[in-house]
Amino acid sequence: MELFVLPSSIPGETRSRSWPSRPNGRGRFHCFQWSSTSLPVAGATFALAAARRGRFGKVVVRRVDPDPVAYCPPSAYAPEADDYWQYPEYDFLNYEAWDMDGYLGLLRDASATGDWQHAASLLEEMRSHGLQPDVHCYSLVLQACRRGAGGTKASEVLEDMWKKELLPTAGCYGDAIAASYQEGREDLVEQLQSELRSMGPAPEAQRFQLVPKIGWGKEVAMMGCGAHNSIPWDGKGPLPFSNGPCWLIPSQDEAAVAIAENAAALRERGWKLLTCDPKIVDVLRNKGKLRSLADDLGLLHLLPQHFEFFSEAIYPCILKPAIGTFGKNTYIVESKEQAMRLAPDGLEEHWILQELIRGENEFSTTLLVVDGKIQDWAGMKYQYSMEAYVWPHVRLVDQELCSVPEGHREIFEKFLVGFSGICNFNFKLREDGSMCIFEVNPRVGGDLSFDIPKPRARALLEKMDAMLS
Repeated sequence: MELFVLPSSIPGETRSRSWPSRPNGRGRFHCFQWSSTSLPVAGATFALAAARRGRFGKVVVRRVDPDPVAYCPPSAYAPEADDYWQYPEYDFLNYEAWDMDGYLGLLRDASATGDWQHAASLLEEMRSHGLQPDVHCYSLVLQACRRGAGGTKASEVLEDMWKKELLPTAGCYGDAIAASYQEGREDLVEQLQSELRSMGPAPEAQRFQLVPKIGWGKEVAMMGCGAHNSIPWDGKGPLPFSNGPCWLIPSQDEAAVAIAENAAALRERGWKLLTCDPKIVDVLRNKGKLRSLADDLGLLHLLPQHFEFFSEAIYPCILKPAIGTFGKNTYIVESKEQAMRLAPDGLEEHWILQELIRGENEFSTTLLVVDGKIQDWAGMKYQYSMEAYVWPHVRLVDQELCSVPEGHREIFEKFLVGFSGICNFNFKLREDGSMCIFEVNPRVGGDLSFDIPKPRARALLEKMDAMLS
């Protein structure tokens, strides 16, 4: 039973109107408060809603004891009848569609008629009622776009699916391509066809799963080898289960350590792993421990100069967390006072104060490593708009796939004794051509997911699978 309660302007009196609920729906209870001058408007509004459905209910007037605490004076503003339809809280014309089944019916109607504008608006309306559209809902909108020649909108809907971390099917792409063709958007047709080809013949298959989920879904799917980034497990909480043979690959440092620590249990849950002693993973991801490792190896000259105290630093220099990713909380500090404001508790083991290495070119190398030996590699060279910067707070000018010299690979292996997995070295070259390593990430980096050409990234994953399955 639908019950609409209209509080009167007189304390103690409540007017109610009721309609029969839909056969397979849920009862709803909505309260609207108007001033005494707006009650006729409210009555007309409810009559309009009932007339549009052909349903008229009965009016029930009952007396209740006034509650001086709960009673709120009516609003002084009395909007016109048409004003109510502008606000979601007064929108009860679609009240039978307040569940998923109801909205699916409306989406099917819009799809059949090619009314893609209405179909797209229903997705937003669903979210306003706490419902999250799934792949089926989006596919109905794309079918409406195909029938209504809404190619531009279809492209936006596909992109929204990726942002909502939903995997579009081949049928979704087919509808979007057809809609773009009918609209005359040849540029979109070419773009969408390229994306569909990149996803490979079986995009739904899960062969490589990067954890945790950090919004890389579209990029890794375009590798075309069944790669996904759809599990939110970040190393905390219950261990995930695999639905079939699938590689579990870390996309963040914390997940890399957790995979190493729980390797036996994860393998029991069906995952394929390439990992090693968690202590080795922890040393590589911790910039302070990495420096101690370089010192033990006699390779300290390959890292930026380190400053133990604020007073001995050569400014400007870099202040960054000992453990961190993606440039978070990393600063170029111009003076001792600025550094002390950013790290008021001192450096200790939580902060690193190091030399600022200038240069507009920066390098990132992804490595496939088994027992400390490099089995495959892919390098990227980035050119930025400034010589002194902290990524990502700088404009990218150019990027290209580059070779990885044998001398560089020999240096990398010295740091990777006992390590197994995919890792990433980030570095610059000094004026004399020597390497200056900023960090080592014992996980997949953004270079492999975003920047390395998809065929090359796919080849690295496929090589791992072929070697170790």
